[in-house]
Amino acid sequence: MDPYLYLSILLFIILIMFIALYIHLRIKMEKKAMDTFKIWMNNTLITERENIRESIRKEYEALFEKWKRDYSDEIRKEAIKKSQDVLKGKVTEQIVPYFPDFPYDPRDVRFIGSPVDLVVFSGLREKDIVDEIVFVEIKTGKSRQSENEKKVEDAVRKGRVSYRVISLSKGTL
Repeated sequence: MDPYLYLSILLFIILIMFIALYIHLRIKMEKKAMDTFKIWMNNTLITERENIRESIRKEYEALFEKWKRDYSDEIRKEAIKKSQDVLKGKVTEQIVPYFPDFPYDPRDVRFIGSPVDLVVFSGLREKDIVDEIVFVEIKTGKSRQSENEKKVEDAVRKGRVSYRVISLSKGTL
C-alpha cells in the first residue's frame, strides 16, 4: 500500500476525531453557557421581582398614608360638626323658652335635658294653678327623637303618667 494513502487515512481519522472533539466541546460549552444564562436570568428575575415588590409596597404605603390623612381629616371635621350641632342644640333647648314665639310662659318651664328637654307647668306662675303639664322635646335641624324619647312620648300619650310623693325618714338622710 501506498504510504500516502495511510497518511491520508490517518489524517482523515485525526480530522474526524478533531471534528468529534470540537462538536463535543461545543455542546458542552453551549450547555455551560445556557446554565450560566439561566442562573443569571433567575437572579435577575429575583432581583427585578424584589424591586417591583418594593416599589409597589412604597407606593401602597404612600397611598395608604394619604388615605388615612384624608379620611381622618374628614372624620375629625364631621365629628367637630356633630359636636357643634349637639352643643347648639343643647344651648337652644335652654333658651327656647325665652323665644317670642314659644307658646308658654318661660317662668312655668323647667329644663330637664334627658329624656325630655323641658317640663312646662302651664299657668302655675300667673294663675297659681296648673292648667296642664306638658313634656317638651326640642329638635333642631335634621335631629330626630331617640328611642328613649319615643318611649317617654308613648307613655305620656297612653296616660301612663302618675304623681307620687316620696317621704324620707330622718334615718335615711
